[in-house]
Amino acid sequence: LYLFVSLPMIGLSLAMTKEDPEAMKQVPPKNDPSQIFGKNERIRAYLHALLKSVFPAIFPQLVWLIAFGELMLKFEPKFVQEHCEDAGVAWFTLLSCQKLKDYSGVARTSASALALAELILCILVSS
Repeated sequence: LYLFVSLPMIGLSLAMTKEDPEAMKQVPPKNDPSQIFGKNERIRAYLHALLKSVFPAIFPQLVWLIAFGELMLKFEPKFVQEHCEDAGVAWFTLLSCQKLKDYSGVARTSASALALAELILCILVSS
């Protein structure tokens, strides 16, 4: 709908609008010395970019690990007892179980959905 209706209507309205001859005179000159960063502006920009990218990268991974371990203990206790003998009752003990690599069930699907929701939330909050 957007590509077939909205975008052509916007394009047509822009094409039929008379241009402003003064538009390019309002643009600042290139390499204007008054338009430079402050003393600590570069460090703050790097820190801001780092913080905005770290949380969406790490939090969904942690949510998936915790949710998968907890949901495996809740929904698949028999599978855990049969295939992961050395796993205890905590979610982090299940992470070392090699038999879970081929598992595809309710716990994995639900943990993936929770991680995706967390990623969406982190992106919305950071933007």
